[in-house]
Amino acid sequence: MISLQGDKRLIAKLSRLKRKDFSKATRAGQKIIQAGVREVVPVRTGMLKSAIKVRAMKRRKGQVGTLTIISFPGGGKYYGSFVELGTRHIRNNLHWMKKKTEELAPQAMDRTLKTVKEAIDATVR
Repeated sequence: MISLQGDKRLIAKLSRLKRKDFSKATRAGQKIIQAGVREVVPVRTGMLKSAIKVRAMKRRKGQVGTLTIISFPGGGKYYGSFVELGTRHIRNNLHWMKKKTEELAPQAMDRTLKTVKEAIDATVR
């Protein structure tokens, strides 16, 4: 949750933005994380790699966001957790998604902020 404090002119500009502008910005940042996670995912059949998706968060008043998730159509929702967290049979390359997300977080935030800035510039003009 972000609370705005500081320059009144900046707050006024941000208040003119629409929900879709923030959604577009967070999605742009998550796409960087999605691409990075797809690079490091352990591949056996390719099914897990293709199941890494960017989805919108559940709508709440005043909140906008996106998530990078593993989404299998028609079930199989635990497989990604087994590969990420390990089992007694899977012990190598654990936490690949978490590590890559933490590594790419600054780049994703920069992309998100750049997209918000572009939206502000388009709105102010």
